[in-house]
Amino acid sequence: MAETKLNLNYQVDETQFENKVGTAIETGEAADEVQGKIDAILNENSIGGGLYDGGHNHNGALKAGEKVDYPNLTNIPSSFNPSVHGHAFTEITGDIVYTQLDSLVSTGSESNKIIAANDARLSDNRDPNAHDHTFSNLTDDITFLQLDSLISASSQANKIIEANDARLSDARTPVEHSNAQHSATYITSAGVTFENLNANGDVGTASTQVSQGDHNHNAVYYTQTILDSALAGKSATGHEHSGGTIRDGALNDDVTYQNPQTRDFSFSPFGFGGWTIGVDGTAEIIADGTGDKTCVIVLQMLPDEAEVDQFIMYVHSTDVHDLTIRLFRTAFGDGVAEEIASLTHTTDSGTGFNPEEVATSDLTTGCGAIDKTNYHYWVECEEIGTSDATVTIIGGIVRCSVTKPLP
Repeated sequence: MAETKLNLNYQVDETQFENKVGTAIETGEAADEVQGKIDAILNENSIGGGLYDGGHNHNGALKAGEKVDYPNLTNIPSSFNPSVHGHAFTEITGDIVYTQLDSLVSTGSESNKIIAANDARLSDNRDPNAHDHTFSNLTDDITFLQLDSLISASSQANKIIEANDARLSDARTPVEHSNAQHSATYITSAGVTFENLNANGDVGTASTQVSQGDHNHNAVYYTQTILDSALAGKSATGHEHSGGTIRDGALNDDVTYQNPQTRDFSFSPFGFGGWTIGVDGTAEIIADGTGDKTCVIVLQMLPDEAEVDQFIMYVHSTDVHDLTIRLFRTAFGDGVAEEIASLTHTTDSGTGFNPEEVATSDLTTGCGAIDKTNYHYWVECEEIGTSDATVTIIGGIVRCSVTKPLP
């Protein structure tokens, strides 16, 4: 029998077709079940020019009872989509994935929609709608900061006061009130009168009483007038007698007095140590940086046993420099020099010749009394400046006090 190719332009269950029809063609044997279904399908649908029972056929059509050669079929689809149908939820065996629900995800309020897990409306930080709570709903302790808006610094209804409010202090000044607010009766300042005190026996001469305003103590005490008059004729403590007459017998035989004395000194008229000594007793040096320049003045005019109070030098310089002046005493026995005072002069004296006073005061403690028996006294002048300043020492003064017995 010649082979006939068919165009099958209808949908057939893919599994049944491949498993049963295909197997029948490969083996050349078709089960009755497969053959019956194929016959039923072919008799109900037109294939090519048609297939009819009754011994009647057309060119290119299968005869009744002929087998279909599956490999020769053409226009067979690669997949067979099922017709529209439904499934019960229990028939779903695989997991549902998020993308299958994408069309159901809503970003706003909408019925028949679902919400994504990261929707902002699911956040714990989302502000709730306005609502009220009864006090019994509060489970946590109320903190001070939560009451901040209720705190008032002045008297005001519906407000609270901090515990450290100054108005709660025991030291707060009370408002004016009467004895009704006290546990005992107190008198006012207006009630402190002579009549009230006298009626209570508080006025009198006893130690537990107050005195009348017209009492006096002239019989027992000096009045202020008497004391002022007596003190007016007295001398102040630590006074001195710089002049006047001392009455005979007013002083003891061993009384002494201090005689302030001033000793001027200058340089002898000869030069040494780079200094030029003028005939007027001045000493001059040019501080040109060629080395230290030192000269010495021997103080032979100091009064023996005098207390040195002040040591002064007079210096002039045409520029800044570095001059140190020291007062020494040297022991005759061992020749050790002891510095008593030190002066420095470094400034420019300005235009013109205007010697500056360089002084050190209060040398009594450092120097002690002049002891010309065991020491000789001298002044050292040392210039170590590096500028071209002309430095001139005019001389100096030693102020001292000599204690002498009265003649």
